[in-house]
Amino acid sequence: MRLTMTVRDWLLIDATMDNVRWEANQQGRTQDAAAANAVRRAGWNQVATHRPANGGWPPTDSTTQVELSAKQWRLAAEGIEYWASIEDEDQTESSRISLTVADAIRSALSGRPAEL
Repeated sequence: MRLTMTVRDWLLIDATMDNVRWEANQQGRTQDAAAANAVRRAGWNQVATHRPANGGWPPTDSTTQVELSAKQWRLAAEGIEYWASIEDEDQTESSRISLTVADAIRSALSGRPAEL
């Protein structure tokens, strides 16, 4: 499934998957760590002009498309929800933005229009 989003939203997903990967490695859950890393690598390969060796992402307000499997998008939504709850139990702006991205992913997974 391909979703269109801002690079800023992708960077939130990428950072969340990095957190998921780290925690899974810490707990010895190597398959979960590999799954999170696969989501990150897919984005790296798809987001226009991203070249990790050259240190760059496109401007954060530009739009991009990322295609992942439904299972990968579910992992991203679950990870965002989990880390948003840890990040800020008081629901500040940062966690609200995170949860908005997770909601949009879940909407797309259920076949409803999703806007990221």
